[in-house]
Amino acid sequence: MRTIQLTLLLALFGLAPLWSADIISVEVLHHQLLVVHIDDGEVRHHQLGETRQTEWVIGTPLDVDAAAKLNSYQLQSTEDSNYSTPLSPTQLHRKSKPTDFTWLCQSWNGNCVNTDRDHAAEHWLYLTLPSPLQSGKSYTLSIDSWTSEIITFDFDDQQSRSEAIHVNQIGYVPSAPKKYGYIYHWMGDSGGLPLTDFEDNRFYLVNTQTDGVAFTGNIAFRKTADNQETAWTAQSPPNGNFLGAEVYDCDFSTFNTPGSYRLCVENMGCSFPFDISDDIYQLPHTAVLNGLYQQRSGIALEAKYTDQPRPVPHHPELTPGFAGKLVYSTFRYPDFESNDSPTSQKDAIDAAVLGPLDVWGWYQDAGDWDSYYSHTEVPHLLLWLYEMSASKFGDGQLKLPEEANGLPDILDEAMWLPRFYHRLRQELLEKNYGTGGVGGGRVFGDMWGGDELEDGTTIGSWQDTHRQWVCTGEDPYMTFQYAALAAHINFLLQENGWNDPQNVDWRSEAQAAYDWAMENKLPTDNDLFGTPLLHLQLLAAAHLYRLTGENKYHAQFKNDFSQLDDQPELTEELTFALFTYTQTQATEETTYNRARQLLLNEADFVLLFAYDDRACRWSGNFWMPMLVGQATTPMIDIGVIGHYLVKDSDPAKAAEYRAVLYTTADYFLGTNPLNMSWITGVGERSPEEIFNIDSWYLGEGQPRYGIVPYGPWHTQQSLGPLGPWNHLWAFEYTYPESADEWPGHEYWFSQRTSPFSTEYTVHQNLAPSAFVYGYLYSLTAEDVATSTTSIATPNSTLTVSPNPTQDILRINTDIQEHTAYQIFDVQGRQVQHGWLQQPELSVQKLPASTYLLQLTQKDGMKQTAKFVVLPK
Repeated sequence: MRTIQLTLLLALFGLAPLWSADIISVEVLHHQLLVVHIDDGEVRHHQLGETRQTEWVIGTPLDVDAAAKLNSYQLQSTEDSNYSTPLSPTQLHRKSKPTDFTWLCQSWNGNCVNTDRDHAAEHWLYLTLPSPLQSGKSYTLSIDSWTSEIITFDFDDQQSRSEAIHVNQIGYVPSAPKKYGYIYHWMGDSGGLPLTDFEDNRFYLVNTQTDGVAFTGNIAFRKTADNQETAWTAQSPPNGNFLGAEVYDCDFSTFNTPGSYRLCVENMGCSFPFDISDDIYQLPHTAVLNGLYQQRSGIALEAKYTDQPRPVPHHPELTPGFAGKLVYSTFRYPDFESNDSPTSQKDAIDAAVLGPLDVWGWYQDAGDWDSYYSHTEVPHLLLWLYEMSASKFGDGQLKLPEEANGLPDILDEAMWLPRFYHRLRQELLEKNYGTGGVGGGRVFGDMWGGDELEDGTTIGSWQDTHRQWVCTGEDPYMTFQYAALAAHINFLLQENGWNDPQNVDWRSEAQAAYDWAMENKLPTDNDLFGTPLLHLQLLAAAHLYRLTGENKYHAQFKNDFSQLDDQPELTEELTFALFTYTQTQATEETTYNRARQLLLNEADFVLLFAYDDRACRWSGNFWMPMLVGQATTPMIDIGVIGHYLVKDSDPAKAAEYRAVLYTTADYFLGTNPLNMSWITGVGERSPEEIFNIDSWYLGEGQPRYGIVPYGPWHTQQSLGPLGPWNHLWAFEYTYPESADEWPGHEYWFSQRTSPFSTEYTVHQNLAPSAFVYGYLYSLTAEDVATSTTSIATPNSTLTVSPNPTQDILRINTDIQEHTAYQIFDVQGRQVQHGWLQQPELSVQKLPASTYLLQLTQKDGMKQTAKFVVLPK
């Protein structure tokens, strides 16, 4: 318990602006080390319709010299005789980082130079105490230099939170083969937290409801502070180590009792709370899918489905002023000089324009509003996730406009982009712009104006009507992709006896697209920015062979497969091609075995190669540089595929893979250095600033829900001169001053002005996260989504919807007179009860979790249904 002066309380709870450096918290890192966490201001960011430089800082910078005076801190206690008289700390160390940035660039000397304050910062002061604190005692810290505060806090090593203790703050599934918490912390100019004095200390799992100890063990040494965790040592100083500190772990793998817990360490304190539950991964999975849905272009985001409603952007018929602004150019994406916006080719692209298009429905890419060929990875991952775990996904399960159309919601999201390609292909044929192929490798407006008006005032995506947009010409790369996706969609519809709600003949689309791509390859069509056309041809042939069983597709696949190198690089396209082939009824054993082995070799490399080398046991390509989500996103798609391939045939290998899938997810959901769940709005701590233009103007200061940002980005790459757009700008204001002194995964500064750090993409971050968390959910959760718009539990006719929900739960059964209801949480505690007066209940006050609804009729008959409450 803490008591703080009224002004501090107001600041902490958002009731007054932070006008000067204020204390966020005083916490115990361990019993002889306090951390004073300080925020020295906030940025008033520009609003919609203002220029981006209409920003300023509110607050006064911390006087770091005054803050460094040891004798200005006095610790006293009436309960601990060691502190009966006030004592000052014996040492003080500091870590400071900017955490809120303006767009200011007031003058120029090759880099931005600002005379006004252009950022706010947070600071962590580490106070080494003359005597250890005693658990169960209360203390008072007085400060009389840079501030005048008297702060009272209790220290209890089974209650007090310590920033040094890291867990998956969403939780762990009971059956996970490996469950770990970790102890480490980087303290700025003091380096890593020394832990040798705590060796063999006890750790405890403490039940958050009862405060009882449910499990105990001893902490164990894991890795040194100079342990190499990446091949790119220069990009993750010091020593290629992401953490900057020695690491100990707490192994509670054998504990599997569901409930809510905190991990506590003797003489240190506790972690954030977490759950142990079978459906832990439903929350991160559904959150990221909601984030993906909010990237849809061409439709309005309604309040029912999003935390940030938005009008329709880039729809020629529904967006006022956009009619005629989207045009079709026969200039092909494969002929671009770069994969983004080749300004040197603008005249050629303009010269190839045939006329306007009336199509819509791509994904907006991160902070921008355009579409890329690479977005095709999104439907591939979602289609495979459904197929690999069909029993876990149903209709009405997600917050989507298609929630009651008879198809599982995850398929509706998977079909969003292929439906755009279908509309595009049909319109090209109808307007005689094309001959049957698919274009749209790029749909963009970058070279015809910016994402703000000419006078510098800002707009949202729905207001982007001042410039021309171009859709690139039909090409075999896009068309093979579409053929593969259309075939996969048709296969799943056919297997489940479903009709397409929009009556698209996906089989005919797939075959026609494949034939066009085979006939319209140019001699120069060999490679699309690193992806060989051969891999696309393999992908389409594999899917069409699987769908039709026709030998021409099988023969083509085998012929193309034989042209691969002995150890080909597994692009995403080749990975999907090989995986598809392993799921056919192929009788060609040699081809099948080689395809399967190539996938398993890659799964071994990505999942197992560096797993044990990294202190927190997370996997991913050891040679992946620290960029585009390496520190935030579980880039282990191939590991999921590997597990699926061996789960029935090789239980030992499957168990090995499964353990690493879980511990990797742990890292991205909390065991990382920042104690961060890398999904906005999920967990105790998540990213607060992202590069998303619409979110800036719709979110009232909050980021869009369900987003996984790029995160820490290495310093070997720069986005031009230093200024607020450059992630290296942050290191102008850090302490320690040199980036080489900072561990790589501490490179997060909430710098919403920098695309490298706070941007994201649908294919690099959102889709892989949804895929991995969704697969982990499918491995452990009960079948909760097998019926349309409702969820039924075994031996019960009761169903409820929507499920998951946030506020209202509809009861889909006949309500008899005098029917009582009870709601129980995962530990069996009754959390809500009463008489059922109408066929719906308000569950708005229930925390996000899984619950059991029980109805009891007057004759004693009981019915039950399981439901999930999502975060508000």
